[in-house]
Amino acid sequence: MARVGAMDTTENGQEENTTGRVWYKCSRCHHNTLFDEATIHALKEPPEAKPLTKEDCIEYSPMKSFSVGEAIYHSELDDIGWVKDKETMSDGRSAIIVSFQKLGERKLLDSFRADDTTETI
Repeated sequence: MARVGAMDTTENGQEENTTGRVWYKCSRCHHNTLFDEATIHALKEPPEAKPLTKEDCIEYSPMKSFSVGEAIYHSELDDIGWVKDKETMSDGRSAIIVSFQKLGERKLLDSFRADDTTETI
């Protein structure tokens, strides 16, 4: 998204410059959206400023359920990351988007159950 401007309306309908709210325009659909600058900065930074250790994190397992903002440790990847988002995949299963310190963003299974799989013969 591209920043378009910092304009807001007052109670009487006149536009005035503000420092807290900013208009952004989507480069794909050209839709304009008004965001609060504090929210934008909070999304860019991890939830905590201190460095993470394995002890601060929940160990990842596809059988567990995670929430946005939780810190996880993936033992097979040997990396620590923050859960940035949750989504439902096309097959109906849940996935989490994790921003790892070394590997960047990865999509991982969330709340996976063995009985979710079906075999066709």
